[in-house]
Amino acid sequence: MRTIPYGYRMKNGNIIIEPEESEIVKYIFKEYIGGLSYKKLADKLNAKGIIYSEGCEIWKLGTVKKLIAREHYIGKNAYPRIISDEEYYTAQRLSKERRRAIGGPTADLAAMKKITICGECGHRLERFGSRYKGVSRFYWRCINDDCTKLGFSITDDMMTYALDRTIISSEHKIVQNIGYEPNSKIIYQQNQINQMLDSDKADYDRIKEEIVKLASLKYESIVYKCSDKQAERITDLIANYESDIEKRAEFIRECVSRIIINNKHEFIVELIDGTALKSYIERTKKNE
Repeated sequence: MRTIPYGYRMKNGNIIIEPEESEIVKYIFKEYIGGLSYKKLADKLNAKGIIYSEGCEIWKLGTVKKLIAREHYIGKNAYPRIISDEEYYTAQRLSKERRRAIGGPTADLAAMKKITICGECGHRLERFGSRYKGVSRFYWRCINDDCTKLGFSITDDMMTYALDRTIISSEHKIVQNIGYEPNSKIIYQQNQINQMLDSDKADYDRIKEEIVKLASLKYESIVYKCSDKQAERITDLIANYESDIEKRAEFIRECVSRIIINNKHEFIVELIDGTALKSYIERTKKNE
């Protein structure tokens, strides 16, 4: 992962322009303003053999998108200027116009977009759209460059279908308001760590590993608190759930804390009371 934005490097503790990379930055803005999409720009850079960074050589759609959005290139945040204000703000305007031309998400998809994360790295999934021969297509991807990725394409239909089948097929029971209490595993793990710390020959690397295990055990033992009013609302919305845009959006806004999708195609809906409802991402007939 780059710690300094593309186009710059550190020298004697100062951020300076990297000549070769800065020319690529100018090229990217010029081509984007000229009409190339993020995806086509990434493909073009890869075809030219231009390396993004050591350890992450390939340009991706998300990489280009983030680069074009950076204000650093017009001298913001103490970075030297690489492009003009006119080029930068023209690119931002075109980005908004192209998103509007492709079409924005419906209410249910907009609600899902705010809380859906990648189960492999924990980053939020982004929804991307493209237009080909007059037809708009949308896909959900993790844009974390260091992520192993989900390994399969996810469309809008797959997202809504997975949510519908997860809720409709669920057997939900409200979690009681008992909060957190350490169990026997947590107490044992804490005692083991205390003994290791008291040792004259403490292995601190091992202790760190055991502390991470303890944190995981504590997290798993947490029972979320849910008021009686919230519990009744969740029960009511599940009982009356329908495959409808507004019904989905209402349910997500009031009942769901987050949605997790992982490489096993699992679609996990975590409710505000701590319950996790699980189903699987499946291709719908529209996407066959």
